[in-house]
Amino acid sequence: MRKVEGNKIIRTVDASQLPFTIGEEFILVIKNFNRPTLSAKINTVEKGRNLRINQIILPDGSADGPFSREMKYTKKQSGTYKIVFGKNLMAEGKLKGNISVTVE
Repeated sequence: MRKVEGNKIIRTVDASQLPFTIGEEFILVIKNFNRPTLSAKINTVEKGRNLRINQIILPDGSADGPFSREMKYTKKQSGTYKIVFGKNLMAEGKLKGNISVTVE
């Protein structure tokens, strides 16, 4: 079960589901996008975080990326866009900790 409390996402699972793995990425889905550009930025307080924008998935299912902690993308089509955030497999650093994401 997924619950949102303020700026936290809380997932509750039953012990009968053990063992399980919590993924190292999350996807932000933006429906009905019709602006000329889409930008996103990952903000962290701590240094040495291993987190980036891995991909942007376009309405037709094609994808572009990887990006760094920031991206600015010119719209090629209207519809639902997905931004995939996750670990950079080519870098060191920790995933765990607080972040915020700014999307414009």
